[in-house]
Amino acid sequence: MTSDQRPLMVALEERLATDKDQTELRRLLAELDGYAAQAKKTIDGGLPPHEFRFVSKYCAALAQARDAANLAWELTVRR
Repeated sequence: MTSDQRPLMVALEERLATDKDQTELRRLLAELDGYAAQAKKTIDGGLPPHEFRFVSKYCAALAQARDAANLAWELTVRR
């Protein structure tokens, strides 16, 4: 099976594949941004060191998820 023939792997890919106007992408990015804002607010409020490390890693993961979502949109729309 060639890469052009591979089935869509996840529901998100299916949603993004037909998202020419970026509606789904913007919705997903807004959701990720909301989680990041909540986490940053928690950090700004002060945390014990072990919780600070955990929430900081969570923020980094959200940033990576945002990058991955943008890349996934670009790749699926190009199909």
